[in-house]
Amino acid sequence: MNKKKLKELKSYKGAKPIKEKRDPKRLKHKWPYAYCIVIYQSVSGHIEKIWNGRDGGLPILINGKNGQEMRIKNPCKKYLPNHAKHMKIGERYIATMTKERAKYLARWIVRKRWKVALYKAYDTKSEARFLLFKSYFGDGDKCTILQHGKDVTTYTLDKSL
Repeated sequence: MNKKKLKELKSYKGAKPIKEKRDPKRLKHKWPYAYCIVIYQSVSGHIEKIWNGRDGGLPILINGKNGQEMRIKNPCKKYLPNHAKHMKIGERYIATMTKERAKYLARWIVRKRWKVALYKAYDTKSEARFLLFKSYFGDGDKCTILQHGKDVTTYTLDKSL
């Protein structure tokens, strides 16, 4: 902040200059919640800690391990860039969605839900697969939640299927 702006801020009664509160190690990332433990909580009070293993945004709502909808309680509990080395089997983490995973999910959902609801919304199965793929992959900036030690997506699949 330059001196002129600082003088302007001090001229207002009670005004204080804004200081950067982020840890200097985190400043190299685009997102403030990159490589942090994120705490999600359900309405019933169930809490789950999930590591954000990418430099990207966070989903506000997720499905918990118990199937309940969970909302962010604390977006950044602790900065742990090397947490992947210390993860336990079954621990969940946020990862960037890959093209392969997005294609797999689109095919899986069309196969499971075509006769239930998708046939009403789309003209063909290939159109449904393509549009679902685009919504899951986007511009390569979407995320998914994986379980360590397994290659299982727990964010995008509905447990009721």
